[in-house]
Amino acid sequence: MNACSFAVDHEDLEHLLNHIDHLVKVGGIEHVGLGLDFADYLLQHLSPGERAGADPDGVKPVDGLPGDEDISRIAERLAGRGYSASDIDLVMGENFARVFKETLGVKIS
Repeated sequence: MNACSFAVDHEDLEHLLNHIDHLVKVGGIEHVGLGLDFADYLLQHLSPGERAGADPDGVKPVDGLPGDEDISRIAERLAGRGYSASDIDLVMGENFARVFKETLGVKIS
């Protein structure tokens, strides 16, 4: 699940949550995780030529989720949509931890 505005069209937190719902319906709760890419800072790392061709409005935070310090809003809103605490834990990081452990042999506590 990506929330970078130039990669996925999530104009606000509600649209992002709808996308999570859709991914859960299609792939199952055990296959959904957050990769939010708060990437509005990326423009500063582009070359002058890349920056000239970049859409300055193309990289903006999701309305209602301006930065990584606000990630807990996703969990709160998923709970409001009826997700169980264990399902929220999966989406919020446990699925990624499991995949890292299974594919890379990385121990994550």
